[in-house]
Amino acid sequence: MDAKKHDEIMVKIMNELDKDNLSVADGISLWHSLGTFLFSSIDKENKDVSVIYTHMKNYLNDMEKMKLQAK
Repeated sequence: MDAKKHDEIMVKIMNELDKDNLSVADGISLWHSLGTFLFSSIDKENKDVSVIYTHMKNYLNDMEKMKLQAK
């Protein structure tokens, strides 16, 4: 994914999240879709959702470790 495509997607997502009538469920669905889309771009050969979720979980674990180390 190039920078232009990424920016287009992020603007669309932020516009959706800015809507006053956006429910929590819609917001969660939107973020889930975004995460799945972004992480599926990591391994373009493998579109297995369990592999995508593993990448997402590993990323979140790494972020948590860095947050704890920063304290």
